[in-house]
Amino acid sequence: MSTKEFFFEGYVQGQARYDEVFLADGAIRPHWQPIVESLNQELAHEELRRRWTLSQDDLHEMGFAEPAGAHGASWARTVDFLPHLLGNQEWTDLTAGLRQRAQLLNLLLRDLYGPQRSLRDGLLPAEWLFAHAGFHRAYHNTQLTGGMHLYFYAADLVRGEDGRWYVVADRTDAPVGLGFALENRIAVSRLLPSLMEQHNVERFAPFFQSVDQALRQSVPGQAQPRVVLLSQGPSDANYVEKTYLARYLGYTLVEGGVMAARRF
Repeated sequence: MSTKEFFFEGYVQGQARYDEVFLADGAIRPHWQPIVESLNQELAHEELRRRWTLSQDDLHEMGFAEPAGAHGASWARTVDFLPHLLGNQEWTDLTAGLRQRAQLLNLLLRDLYGPQRSLRDGLLPAEWLFAHAGFHRAYHNTQLTGGMHLYFYAADLVRGEDGRWYVVADRTDAPVGLGFALENRIAVSRLLPSLMEQHNVERFAPFFQSVDQALRQSVPGQAQPRVVLLSQGPSDANYVEKTYLARYLGYTLVEGGVMAARRF
């Protein structure tokens, strides 16, 4: 059986876009080859459909696959049985570039809330900063542990027709989607267990461990600080995700109404 007979039968390559799976001559890209071959050997169409149905049932039971209109949302979530794959070298290159962008943004925030050399030197217009609703003057010259102003960073990526990756947006606000990413990985692990076991897939656990460590170390003088995850409650479109993430990290899920400020 050829690899196209099962997963890609009837598939026609586009001419004006980058093909994630196939090279220009129709051959499967090297990092896809062993995975497609192993799946062809292990799964038939009926078994794949059965597993996919079970994965959707799991999402519904956990609340991730809400029907359109639930909690004010207008989406219905499903899991694609075929994940997006990146080769090791490509992932390494992307990681290095995104880490560099995150470090730059952290340094920029540290400067804007500190000496503001970027304003004095004319690198940034002062009105951009002081007219921005997200800039809080009360935090100016606040000394933070380790000089960290940016604990989370995400980027919206697209791949161009030339195969190169481009960043179309940098995101430095509170994370949305971490719980979805975690649940999606678990769903794919159940759907295609051999993919996770045999092909050295990059794990999520180290990321969440580093997040937990960074948050706890940001509290000075507290050996075991209590970390909570703030939510707007069941009316929040991301309530299910936040609940899942809080349970996974061992945090307490709280609403603003039960919080009280304490002066040290």
